[in-house]
Amino acid sequence: MNNIIFENPNSLLTYCFDTSLSPMLHIHKEVELIYVIEGESYAYASQKEYLLKKDDLFINFPYQIHRYQTTVEGKFMIMVFPPEILFSMSHVFTDNIPESNVINSEHITSLIYKLMAEDKSFFHNNIVYGYLNLIMRNALRYITLLPLTDVKISSIENILNFCINHYREDLSLDIVSKSVHINKYYISKTINNLLNLSFKEFINSLRVIEACELLKNTDKSIINISEEVGFGSLRSFNRAFRAMLGKTPREYRKKL
Repeated sequence: MNNIIFENPNSLLTYCFDTSLSPMLHIHKEVELIYVIEGESYAYASQKEYLLKKDDLFINFPYQIHRYQTTVEGKFMIMVFPPEILFSMSHVFTDNIPESNVINSEHITSLIYKLMAEDKSFFHNNIVYGYLNLIMRNALRYITLLPLTDVKISSIENILNFCINHYREDLSLDIVSKSVHINKYYISKTINNLLNLSFKEFINSLRVIEACELLKNTDKSIINISEEVGFGSLRSFNRAFRAMLGKTPREYRKKL
């Protein structure tokens, strides 16, 4: 099952390399960087789709729901870190989301390769933080920021966690509001500001992600999958699936 994972990394900075990127839909309070050294992958953030190619830098802001679908395995640099380690820039990442999450800049590529070339010396962590701040400061020159307003993280966690645990049910703004004791208009506005999704689109995205796993890993019929993940009718399932992935469930399974 491919639920949204609400992550809370234990280390201050995660810095690693992998041949592919996780298809799991996830969300966390940290900034996440993906740099493509080799290979290709789709990245999905706030209902937008990007095809990441060599030298692309994907920046996911805190609390943006995101996932990946690697199409060509290669080498991907992955960095996950709290915005607080960015000197004088942390508020930029906690108070905004980007209009586009992808940057391709020769100057940023040069900085990333210098970072990767650093030896594991006694001062390695300090050097990594230094380069990271340079990379992010330059990246902001290429990003159009969309401000987040009236967002409280504790409220966000309550809203998201409830939706994640109950999206298979007949869920409405009224039900969520009564359950988490938060005004339904605030819930709607928060989800829209934070994820660039309406409440209905957000719930449907959770259902579609699980449906993808069931289509891929089971022989269950499409109508049974539709009912299992919470859609009231096959028609609404097909409509939501096509809106999110550009194809019907049947076309998705046939392609697999």
